[in-house]
Amino acid sequence: MTEILDAAERLFAAKGPDRVAVADVALEAGVSSALVMHYFKTYAELVRSVLGRRNKLVLQQIKQRMLSRDLHSPVPPSEELLGLFLDVVCEPIHARLLAWAALSGEGIHLRMVQQQGLAKFVDFVLLQFPSVTAQQPDAQALRQRLEEGLLVAISATHGYAMGKSVYVPALGLATPTQTAQVPDPHLGQSAQRSTVDDRFRLALATMLRTYLAPIV
Repeated sequence: MTEILDAAERLFAAKGPDRVAVADVALEAGVSSALVMHYFKTYAELVRSVLGRRNKLVLQQIKQRMLSRDLHSPVPPSEELLGLFLDVVCEPIHARLLAWAALSGEGIHLRMVQQQGLAKFVDFVLLQFPSVTAQQPDAQALRQRLEEGLLVAISATHGYAMGKSVYVPALGLATPTQTAQVPDPHLGQSAQRSTVDDRFRLALATMLRTYLAPIV
């Protein structure tokens, strides 16, 4: 089943889920269409499974990086969270899959939605900053602000990842395909990003830094 999911993800990344058929996935995976449908009863279930696996990986990677972060880092918690999120999520395939889930109505069936995965993630984040939460008299207000900041970060990041191939050239800027290896303090390694990507990150971080001031 892993081979089928891997094959589907490669095709979705190249073409988008709306331009891929079960037969294409079977051919890419080197199996029969019948076997694909044995594991995934419908095409929608196959796409949901790919997106669900990516969502799980995203949250796991962010949690791992938060747990291994430098506690003495001068980077504010809010900016650190944004950096971690953008580095993992800002990929065209994720934007394509999320758009498919939202526009098709299939998103409601995602495990992350049914199990309120983002709410659990907010719980996790608050536990990582006990000194910050202890200083805030209104815990509910702090949580709401973090939830709102997360919604803005998710929406802006996915919107940028999905639309930058149109918006960036329309602004007369360098195309998003012109990338370079740049050092990333959040990842502790180099990451491939365009100059425009960095400008987007800086703009969003600046706005969120102000809004998330209570957890800085």
